Amino acid sequence: MNKEEQKYIAQYVGKQVRLIRTIEKGRSQEKFAEDVDLSMSQIVQMEGAGKVPRMDTLVKLRQHLNVSIDQWIDEILAESDKSQADE
Repeated sequence: MNKEEQKYIAQYVGKQVRLIRTIEKGRSQEKFAEDVDLSMSQIVQMEGAGKVPRMDTLVKLRQHLNVSIDQWIDEILAESDKSQADE
């Protein structure tokens, strides 16, 4: 995975976490961090697209946000394919 792909994945996951956390769950970053057993700085960094979350972090997110990691991966790959086709 190159740097551009890592950046895109980090941005995608960060946007999805923020959307679900705020719109569907109505939780603050602090409350969400507590709920998923992550530090506040991890949530801030993730939502700010600082880095791609580790697999264990993705599993925690999946459990608390009721999301399909498979769906996220499919959407990331589809967008990546679209970006490459546009080049």
